[in-house]
Amino acid sequence: MSCEYHKRLECAIRVATRPTQRSSIQGIVLSCSAAQAAARPLQGGAEVASFRPSTWLRIVIGSLLAAASALLLALAFPPYELWPLIWVGFVPMMVAQFRVLPAKVSSLASAIAIGGWLGGYLTPIFAGSGLYMAWLPLVIAGVSYLADSGVRSFHERTGYRWFVPYGAVNWVGFEMIRGFIPIMGTWAFVANTLYAQPWLIQPVSIFSIFGLGLLIMAVNYGVGLWALHLFDRRWQLDRDSVRLSSGQACKWALGRSWHLQLGPA
Repeated sequence: MSCEYHKRLECAIRVATRPTQRSSIQGIVLSCSAAQAAARPLQGGAEVASFRPSTWLRIVIGSLLAAASALLLALAFPPYELWPLIWVGFVPMMVAQFRVLPAKVSSLASAIAIGGWLGGYLTPIFAGSGLYMAWLPLVIAGVSYLADSGVRSFHERTGYRWFVPYGAVNWVGFEMIRGFIPIMGTWAFVANTLYAQPWLIQPVSIFSIFGLGLLIMAVNYGVGLWALHLFDRRWQLDRDSVRLSSGQACKWALGRSWHLQLGPA
């Protein structure tokens, strides 16, 4: 009886330790390790949820965020004149463009935000002045979509080192160019929202309206960089996206943007 028992025991051990089953166990262990790595805290103890919503859901949410920027910008201008909104009006658009929307259509955010804002602001002003003014916001939206098509890729490659200066200088540079176009002039300059705040715009006499516009856009992109960092603390929609640390987001506030490191945080 004892000999038969030992034989059965040895047979059970051989079955339990077959290579195929060992491979299955190893696969389970590796899967658990990968899941733990995906939920590993990014920084400060916050866990990052790595999930993959559908492309269409991302497009819908990103479009809504861009439309929110269009609304904030429209409210900052006359006749509503909620001027503090101009300092953060572009932030929802940035979250949509650089995090929520799929990379291939990321420039849809700027097209919706800028086209929607100009449509709501300029169309009532120039109503009845010609068909070209009615179509101008759509033309600008199309130009924004094409011009910004490679911006997200650029910032991903450079680790968002140039996020704030690129955004601010690019916007004000475009304002300077269209200032020479008679049909456009200084309409919808971001600095125009502060016309009733003399206590705030005194430096304009030295730095001009473009200097004030540069400050407004630098604040927008600085806040936007911090918003991207807060997004990265909770979600990661793309595996290969560059995640921003709190140090990277804070260094702009300290004037040390050139110390930003490349690659994932």
